[in-house]
Order: sequence, then structure tokens, then C-alpha cells
Amino acid sequence: ISSLSPFEDAFGINIEEYASNKGRFPPIKRRKRVSVYVATIEKANMLINSLITQDQLDRIGLVVVDELHMIGDGGRGAILEQLLAKFLYKGSGQIVGMSATLPNIDDLQYAMRAFVYSTNFRPEETVQRHEADNFC
Repeated sequence: ISSLSPFEDAFGINIEEYASNKGRFPPIKRRKRVSVYVATIEKANMLINSLITQDQLDRIGLVVVDELHMIGDGGRGAILEQLLAKFLYKGSGQIVGMSATLPNIDDLQYAMRAFVYSTNFRPEETVQRHEADNFC
């Protein structure tokens, strides 16, 4: 979270952490600033639940999920699936999911009514290749 704090002043936003014992349910409604909630899967699900209960889910315009392939995981994947399903059917915003290893992308694309952007570009390969060129 501390690495994101420079963006608060630069863009006039609040960045709030929802992890461990951090986060407030329902979140504080800001009048003049947009809030960005950075959350674990579990806390994001709790955040969605609290906003549904308060009939305020429309306060969330974008959900970004890193490691979307976890949706197939037995434990945390079920929680991720729950929060995405609730947001898909009750929310009005957009979901952006990212994964380097998503085997069932066609099924997920259909279930989430999504568009897929895919690339084989791997920045670490470029860096390693560049380092190797400098080494020779």
C-alpha cells in the first residue's frame, strides 16, 4: 500500500487497504475524493457483501483481480468466484482479470460475458535476454 501512496495526492484519490484487520465495513463514503480499495480476496468479498447490504454496490466501478487463475483453486478460488458472481449480477461496473496461466479462458470468458486480451509477451524474457547480451 505504501508504494501506492504517491498516487493519492497526484490523482486526488484515497487508497484504502482491506487486508488482515484493516478496512471498514461499510467503507467510509468520501464526498470529494474517489476511493481505491486494495484488498485480499476474502476482504474484497466482505466489502462487496457490505455494499450489497447497504444497497451501495454502485459505488464500485471497477474490480481488478490479479492471479485470476485462482478461481479454480479449491479454497480461496471459491471466495473469488463468489465475489465476482455477486459483482457481475448485482454491480454495474467492470471486471478486469489478469493471469499468466489461465487454462479455461474460453469457459471463463463465456461465464463472465467478457472480452479476452491475450499476448505471449513476457517482460522478464526481454530483461533476461538484454542482460545476456550485455554479459557477452
